[in-house]
Amino acid sequence: MTTPSPCDSTLRTDGAEVPCVQHEGRARDLAARIAFWAIAALVLFLHLGDRALWGSESRWAEISRNMLLTRDLFHPIINDAVYFDKPLLSYWLILGASFPTGGLGELATRIPSALAGLVALWATRSLGRRLWTQGVAQSAGWILLTCYGFVFWSRTAAADMENLAAVILAVAWFFAHERASSFWAYFGFYLICVVGAQMKGLPAIVVPILALLPWLLRERRWRMHLRLSHVGAALLCGALYYAPFYFAGHKALPQGYVSQASGLSGLGLVWRENITRFFHPFDHVEPFYLYLYELPRVLLPWSPLFVAALIAGFASLRRLDQRSRWLLEAIAIIFVFFSASGSRRWYYILPLAPFCALQIAVFLALPAWERTKRICLWLVGAVLFTAGAVYLASPLLWPLALRGLGFAPTEGLRIATLLIGMTLLAIFAVSKLWPEFLARLTGMDQQFAGLAVSAAVVLGGAFGVQQPSVETLRTTKPFALRLRALIHSPEEVVFFEELPTDVIFYLGQPRPVAVIHGKEALRSALERAGAPSLVVTTRSSLAQLRGVLPDGVLEAPVVAEGAATWEQALPWQKAQKRKKLVALRSTLAEP
Repeated sequence: MTTPSPCDSTLRTDGAEVPCVQHEGRARDLAARIAFWAIAALVLFLHLGDRALWGSESRWAEISRNMLLTRDLFHPIINDAVYFDKPLLSYWLILGASFPTGGLGELATRIPSALAGLVALWATRSLGRRLWTQGVAQSAGWILLTCYGFVFWSRTAAADMENLAAVILAVAWFFAHERASSFWAYFGFYLICVVGAQMKGLPAIVVPILALLPWLLRERRWRMHLRLSHVGAALLCGALYYAPFYFAGHKALPQGYVSQASGLSGLGLVWRENITRFFHPFDHVEPFYLYLYELPRVLLPWSPLFVAALIAGFASLRRLDQRSRWLLEAIAIIFVFFSASGSRRWYYILPLAPFCALQIAVFLALPAWERTKRICLWLVGAVLFTAGAVYLASPLLWPLALRGLGFAPTEGLRIATLLIGMTLLAIFAVSKLWPEFLARLTGMDQQFAGLAVSAAVVLGGAFGVQQPSVETLRTTKPFALRLRALIHSPEEVVFFEELPTDVIFYLGQPRPVAVIHGKEALRSALERAGAPSLVVTTRSSLAQLRGVLPDGVLEAPVVAEGAATWEQALPWQKAQKRKKLVALRSTLAEP
């Protein structure tokens, strides 16, 4: 099986092009591009702001809120303390997104990641078209769009997708301007790297250079870049990278806020988070083989094809053209780089995804290994078809979830799951009965086109429809909003032991709130004049408050708008029950 565009060429094993017989004009190619970008926009943006913040998203939201509050763009602040673990630019992008979206909410917080996803798709397609063919570009774009890890992080407020976009965009820029050798060509490359580094960290500079290293070393291409214009562009971009840290170091903190607990400056934290973490990890320590199974997770559902593409590539390495050989070498070097780091997380390997998508697309375009391709595509199709069948059978399965886990789906989840299942099986039916329709829609091979569209439905449906439909079952945001209705100033509430960043964001207070550690410190705070009227803590910390607050208070959460401010623990959340929050009256117990 091959997957050329109808208006393009396929590849021989040695990289030479075999002219395509059919040429149906630019109109069909344009229609395929429009369809791709329309589906990409749906997958990445559908109901993007309909979910409450989760996990680390709240850090980006709270820091951006404080930048608006203090009018200080150079000190990332959470509550009352500087949090410089990540550079500044990702927060500035969120601030920029807050204006057209009408305010700083979940949508504005996630828009930069979704836009970075579109940039990464464009750069991947551009690189595929420049080094190989339009067919490879089209296939690589669809593969990347329908990778689990790509969609997950494109819809998450963080800097990981911006990092991925900077890496692949820098590589695409290099190949587009390799022979220009002008100051502006070098400046563009380093500027992209610096922008990425100011959003996530130094990997945005290191990874593109590592990826290009095999290409530069072969035939000593590096010699053509020994130019003063190259040095000047690199130095200027280095100064641009340093500028935000310089201004942060020379700008006074807003009154009432404190420096980072570590005492490190912005550049000091860059060193700690990138260099120290690489050689002497202080957290995120995972086994060196982590990415052997996490990279396939990122590439789902195309993992079988990627494994086959690697095997085929290395088996015919000597016969490969320079472009395809470079791609394999770049993948190997980037993989070794991340594996060599002492600090590892499954999403650190994310920048490798576009290169893997290109490798799969090149593999599919080669007129060889046909039996292996058929088996891998059959596996992908079996997984997607099974997902559709399970979704269609969901009305029969929900009662099992209720009995086994205590999970009661919302009506929206029931309907969404059923509709996604019907759509999936309809796509499979069309791919069998009218295969040329999907081929025209996507500009790809008939068999692969159906799988790509099916994967887009699964991932777009899961993240854009199913997740928002269960939002009513999440409890932290409603708790924070009830708590917000109870207080008129941040001095009226104190947090005991823990300060959840998402709660602080949703409280939206004009000044920091107090966080107290230790029961005696809490007692002292409550004995002072102007003591807070509410104490917020987790259920696991209630036992520590015995003797500080009366037993009656510990058993009776405050009531706001007819609902107790006790974060509900749903039946299937037994493991999280102790982490749920509760707001208590600050009446002191009798000594």
